Amino acid sequence: MSGSPPLQPDTGPDDARLILADRSRETYEREYAVSIMDDDPAGLPLLIEVASDASEDEGLQQRAATSIGTIWLNADTLESGDDSGFTPVAREEIALFREQKAARRLGQPLSIRMADYADPFDAGALFMLLDSYARSVNGGGKALPKSHRERLAPALAEVPGAFSLLALEGGTPIGLANCFMGFSTFACAPLVNIHDLAVVPVRRGCGVGTALLKAVEDEARARGACKITLEVLSGNEGAKALYARHGFANYALADALGSAQFWEKTL
Repeated sequence: MSGSPPLQPDTGPDDARLILADRSRETYEREYAVSIMDDDPAGLPLLIEVASDASEDEGLQQRAATSIGTIWLNADTLESGDDSGFTPVAREEIALFREQKAARRLGQPLSIRMADYADPFDAGALFMLLDSYARSVNGGGKALPKSHRERLAPALAEVPGAFSLLALEGGTPIGLANCFMGFSTFACAPLVNIHDLAVVPVRRGCGVGTALLKAVEDEARARGACKITLEVLSGNEGAKALYARHGFANYALADALGSAQFWEKTL
C-alpha cells in the first residue's frame, strides 16, 4: 500500500514531490508527478536525485531532466547548472536545452519548411520535437517509446495526405506541425487537420506557434482546403488563446445543440 497521496487532476507540487519520491508508485504516475513540477524550484533537489540515478527508469530520468532544464531556464541558470552527476540520458536532455537556448540567444532567423520524411535529419527532428511535447503536461507527461525514433517518419510517409512542417532557428529544430488531409462532406471539399502543434519549451511565447499556423494556412490554401481543424485541451489556456487569435473557434451548428466535442475510443 503506497504511503503517498493519490494522483488526481488537481494534484499540486507538494503532493507531486511525495509521489515522485515514492518508488513503489507506477512509473507513469511518477512521470506525471514530474510534469507537475516544471515550475517548482522546491522540487529541484528531488529531480536532480532522479536524474542522477541510473537505476531509475530511463524515461523518468529524461523527464526529470526536462523539468530541471525548465526550472534552470526560468532562473537563468541553465548554463551554470551542474549536470556532471546526471545519467547519460539526463545529460543529453540538458544538452538539448542548452543548444536550444543558444539558438535563441544568437537571434538566428526563423524558417518554416516542409519536412522530408526520408531525410535522416528531418526524421530525427520530428521525433525529438514530438517527444518533447509528449513529455509536457499538455502532452500527457510521458515520453514516447524509443522505437518510435526509427518508425515515426517512415510511418508518416505511408499515410496518404500527411505532411509535416518544421520550424528551425539557425538550423536548430524548435517547432513542429503534423497535419493530415481530410474531407468535409458538407463543403464537398478537402480540409487540413493539425494533429500536433509543438514548440520546444525555450521558444514558447516567441511567435513560433504563430509562424507555424501561418505556414499551415498557406499550405492548406494551396491544396484547396475549405478549412483547418484541430483539437485542444479545455485547460490549455495558452494554446486556446493562440488559436483564437488566428481565427479558430469551437465548432457549432446550432446554439441549442452546443459545440462539438472530441471523443475517442482506444483500441
